[in-house]
Amino acid sequence: MVGKKKLKKWISAFLIFVLLISLSGLITFAAQGPDSTPESTVLRNSGLSARTVSETIVVNANALNGDQEYSLEEDVSVKEGDGIDLYATEGYKGKISAKNIDSGWYGAWVQTSGDGSSAVLFAGSVVSENGDAVFVTAEQGATSETTVNGNLTSESGSGLNAFAVGSATVSALLNGDINASGGMNMNAKDMGRIVVDGTGDVSAQYTALYGFSNNQSEIDFSLEGNVSSEYSAGIVADAVRNSNIRYTITGSVNAAELGAELHAKDDSTVVLSQTGNLSGSEAGLFSSIPSESGKVRAVLDGTVYGENAGILFDSDAPWSVSGLDLLVWKIETGDDGYIAADRSFAGGTVVYTENEAFERSVQYIIKT
Repeated sequence: MVGKKKLKKWISAFLIFVLLISLSGLITFAAQGPDSTPESTVLRNSGLSARTVSETIVVNANALNGDQEYSLEEDVSVKEGDGIDLYATEGYKGKISAKNIDSGWYGAWVQTSGDGSSAVLFAGSVVSENGDAVFVTAEQGATSETTVNGNLTSESGSGLNAFAVGSATVSALLNGDINASGGMNMNAKDMGRIVVDGTGDVSAQYTALYGFSNNQSEIDFSLEGNVSSEYSAGIVADAVRNSNIRYTITGSVNAAELGAELHAKDDSTVVLSQTGNLSGSEAGLFSSIPSESGKVRAVLDGTVYGENAGILFDSDAPWSVSGLDLLVWKIETGDDGYIAADRSFAGGTVVYTENEAFERSVQYIIKT
């Protein structure tokens, strides 16, 4: 038997241990995560000391928990789940910072609504195997900020997949390369706003940069780096219902199909400013403007190249030519290509028809 004196010493030591753990903030609390991560945990602490966290970290900022802010000193590696899930709603603030994220599903899932605000900061890289590296959605007047000071990698999803709906704002600062099957996606709707600043190359199997802006919404994207797509378009911008999209790129764009595919209608405007070459196997620049109030402006300080056409117009969109304001350094094509052409379809076959009138009206940049 254990003596009473010795037992008291054990009890005292145990109580001191519990007190120290509580004060250091290393206690973890179970939380109800999304359906895909039923056993996720939330770490209520600032500055963990473990080397790696191997369970999904869930942060809930709401009326029940109040504002939430956490700082992780270690990497997060979760093979069967998301790396980090952050939820902020009802005007509350959720914030988390970490180093490197390596996940089997989403690297980071950030969902903000109801005038809530969220912020995530990753000092290193974010890797996802079966989802987006970073998925961000903001709704109903919410704001969300994302900073990544490393690379974004996804085998089957996007590097960044961002949604801003209902007067919400999503901003992202990306200081690294993006290597993702789905490149980068930006969707703004109903007075939503997305602002992204990137430094690094964007490489994708499919569309490298995709932006859709609808109903008085805005996307403002700038990149210092090169853009490439293995099987699809390099850049796609689609603005409708009094919306705007601005792409500012310092670097080259090289795509398997269209270098840049630009759509605008219903009092909407798309602006592409690029310093560097723009090339696609079909065409360098594609303009599609189905309504008279749509406008596309492209300032291209580099060589625009397309195998079939340098500049290509959508024949099914009547204002594709008159609605395009183009200033370019040089246009080159393949041996049988056109400087400018209209694209139509006849019996399932693509037909390119030279547009000589536009060729004569092209404004070129004069360098001295």
